[in-house]
Amino acid sequence: MVTCSFIDFFLFKESLVNTKLCNAQLASKEDLEFLLRLYQDLLEAPAEDSPPLELEPLIDINFVSLDESGSLGVGPEMSMTPDQLADELGFKDGLPFLFNEHRHKTGLVAWDNADAFTNPTSNPDIIPLRLHWHQLAGIHAIVRQSFSAERGKIAQPGILVADDVGLGKTGIAISMMAFLAHAINLSQLQQPMPKVIRQ
Repeated sequence: MVTCSFIDFFLFKESLVNTKLCNAQLASKEDLEFLLRLYQDLLEAPAEDSPPLELEPLIDINFVSLDESGSLGVGPEMSMTPDQLADELGFKDGLPFLFNEHRHKTGLVAWDNADAFTNPTSNPDIIPLRLHWHQLAGIHAIVRQSFSAERGKIAQPGILVADDVGLGKTGIAISMMAFLAHAINLSQLQQPMPKVIRQ
């Protein structure tokens, strides 16, 4: 697959260089050659005719090394079940406050067709909405590391959610917003906070 992608990229590059597109200032021949060398360097493809690129790092950040467990900051969550995580976060039925309990397989939402959601058990295209374990663990870890028992102290200046593509980072972000909105509401009503904050 890498070889095929490399050939496709090379043919695309050659077709651009040999057409008037380069003259239209979409890309110069040098730009395309730079991209080709970059592509070769990243895939470690042999390129005897082009020297390796020397690129300066764009940012200067020292990332924290993994702890002994290699958990990337979710050590306490590793031994917890989805039900335990949801309970700690105060999620009723495993979902954040005000989340829909069902979703449509095709992406249809209640605003498009409210009737489709009136009796979800009779429609085979409507299935329960659930967060996956890794999403619940991620939300729990973010909350656990972000809040401090000391008023006004920032426990963590930032958190990077680095799940792979398609694993639900958007769901984690939306769930975090729902969690924070619910926590603010509980605070205003002088109700107990979710367990993860009270610890």
